[in-house]
Amino acid sequence: MIRSAYRPAGGGWQEPTAISDPELESYVPQLAVDAEGNATAVWDQEGSPSGLYSAYREAGGEWEAPVLVSEPGESAGNASIALDVSGDIAVVWNGEAEGLRVIRAAFRPVGE
Repeated sequence: MIRSAYRPAGGGWQEPTAISDPELESYVPQLAVDAEGNATAVWDQEGSPSGLYSAYREAGGEWEAPVLVSEPGESAGNASIALDVSGDIAVVWNGEAEGLRVIRAAFRPVGE
């Protein structure tokens, strides 16, 4: 299970929050936070369907429900996440489609 804990500037740590399905095996989390404090997390998850998942948390808000980023059932791993100065998010990972290894990428413009 992937958990998140947040500490606002000048404050104390808040209680950890599960952001992945607690019933499924999740691992290798990555996190990007923009200058406004908006956060995007990605991680690998086993289950139905397996793949690369992502969740978003607006500054001061709660984590949104995770979404599948990779193709359903695709073997996905070694994700890297980056953001630009505008807050756009890009994720790349190793995938596997029909027995072929591929490099995949996804992009999330700020505000979407």
